[in-house]
Amino acid sequence: MKKTLLILAALLCSCFALKAQIYNFPAQCGTGQTLYYRIINAEQHWVMIVAPNNDENYCCWDGFTKPTGPIVLPETVENDGTSYTVTAIGNYAFYKCDGLTGSLAIPSSVTNIGNDAFYQCSGFKGSLTISNSVANIGNNAFNGCSGFTGSLIIPNSVTSIGYNAFKECKGFTGSLTIPNSVTSIGEQTFESCSGFNGSLTIGNAARNIGKMAFNGCSNFTGTLTIGNSVTSIENYAFYGCSGLTHIIAKPATPPALGTNVFEGVTGLQAITVPCNTKDTYSARWSSFADKIDDGFVHELTVTSAIKVFGTASITQQATCENAQATVSATPAIGCNFINWTENGVEVSTENPYTFTMTGDRNLVANFYNSQYEYITIRYTSANHEVVIPYASNVFGATIQSNVYDAELDQGGIVFDRAVTSIGDNAFLSN
Repeated sequence: MKKTLLILAALLCSCFALKAQIYNFPAQCGTGQTLYYRIINAEQHWVMIVAPNNDENYCCWDGFTKPTGPIVLPETVENDGTSYTVTAIGNYAFYKCDGLTGSLAIPSSVTNIGNDAFYQCSGFKGSLTISNSVANIGNNAFNGCSGFTGSLIIPNSVTSIGYNAFKECKGFTGSLTIPNSVTSIGEQTFESCSGFNGSLTIGNAARNIGKMAFNGCSNFTGTLTIGNSVTSIENYAFYGCSGLTHIIAKPATPPALGTNVFEGVTGLQAITVPCNTKDTYSARWSSFADKIDDGFVHELTVTSAIKVFGTASITQQATCENAQATVSATPAIGCNFINWTENGVEVSTENPYTFTMTGDRNLVANFYNSQYEYITIRYTSANHEVVIPYASNVFGATIQSNVYDAELDQGGIVFDRAVTSIGDNAFLSN
């Protein structure tokens, strides 16, 4: 009987230990901290970074040493001879790890940042870089990370930002743009982010702005732009944003307003709404009727795919009276205009190109020069591959290691026909 009890006790202890341990293996990252990983796809060799101890009885780092100091999160990690790709940062992964310092970069392999992932990591004192692979930023993901500084750039890969995600991140400065990819902004997402001191733009995909989403962001200045898909703005969403002076509301139908949405926006001077909607907005936003006027709210931007091959310009802006706009492309000497594209799709070969503006447009002018070959280099974070499409007449002299071509930021790289090889780290940004 005594032996049976001992076996049962051992089994119970084993069950509790397994319940508390949610990682598969630990590994040291390049900056020396021990991190913990759970395998989430054995076939693809995908892992997420997790807190080592997380259930209803134990939280996160109890019984383990929290990481401290500057940290570089890895894209890949080795274990027992197998290389794994880090595709997620799990819930509570760095919960209250307030000893972490410096800047933080989310690796380009990560697609999801879990709930409370960096909750109250107030020791960070540098920038936050979110890679263009991240699709979801969870609830409370960076809540209380008050030491981050500089601009916050949310990449256009992000589709969802959870509630309290950046609450009390008071060190961010400059303007803030919620990209057109984001469909929802949770409650209190940016509450008390009082360091922002530029304009605020809500992208065209967001349908709802949650309660108190920007409550207490008192230093935003200039213009608040509300994207054309917004249907509701919940209670106190912009409460106390006293520095805003102008609102551009793009929705054709006025969004439903909760309680005190713009209470405390004491600097507000004007609200511009779409053409021929002044009366509708004035009726539904009656508290601000004296500030509402209609105007052309859609934005037109033009760029050149390769600046050295030619330039692009707007020669006629659309207005409420005339919704047609005209853009022109001017090739450089020895170059020819090809077409206009938008989101990578050809929309016209005309130059100049005249069209009716029914929404925001972002056009790219493409050019050709017979002395060069223009190719697209694609990086696939899942497989860590750089894919260079086959082109028999592209390569000719050597591109030296550690050379960064600024044209990469414009969507492409120009190779002289003499290029024959590309060195290590050729496109590493300095």
